[in-house]
Amino acid sequence: MLATEAVSCAILLSLAKTMGMFFIKTFSENIDMGLALIFFDGHYSLSADPLDEIRFIGAKEFMESEIIPLENMVVAVTLSYIGAPNQTFASYFEVTNDLHNLAADIELELRKSGQLTNSHVLFKKKKQYDKDLLDDHSLLNELGVPVMHVAPQEYPKVLHTAADNTENLHWPTIRNMIQILVRFVHDFLETWATNVNLKNVFVSDSLED
Repeated sequence: MLATEAVSCAILLSLAKTMGMFFIKTFSENIDMGLALIFFDGHYSLSADPLDEIRFIGAKEFMESEIIPLENMVVAVTLSYIGAPNQTFASYFEVTNDLHNLAADIELELRKSGQLTNSHVLFKKKKQYDKDLLDDHSLLNELGVPVMHVAPQEYPKVLHTAADNTENLHWPTIRNMIQILVRFVHDFLETWATNVNLKNVFVSDSLED
């Protein structure tokens, strides 16, 4: 899982703390399985343009270092621009649409059981394959890594302004996102045998195109 921006990084840290014992047990019993938490916060160049690809130097350096060979990455779940009010999250890539729908189903189940803060629905079963927001994951996608981008459908209004601070964070969104992603990662790893085929499907579809 990859994170850009402070809230996304904090979500991954919370996830690691909450699921630590589960990870130890799962990975000790399945040596062919792994999960990497990758933090790109603070990696930007001086460009303030959110569409300027030169800003993605974090992803470029990660790929060039080959800390994790791209061929070994089953899927990259990337978190971006999370924490503003009234955000909703669509599916931006066909190959990971089932994973997006899994997150939506998990959210619905957690809401019904009263485990989420009372707030708006985050994950919509909505396909927007041509409206993804550019970020580090774009480079991974181009190089054949299936991507599930957990990002809102538009940039936060306070992005790159003095108002981009804790006072303008929407805490119900953040708390609910943590709850959903904890369950999502758990269920993803529990069904590893099925999900490991994502890479093969993505590569096959790319060759056909």
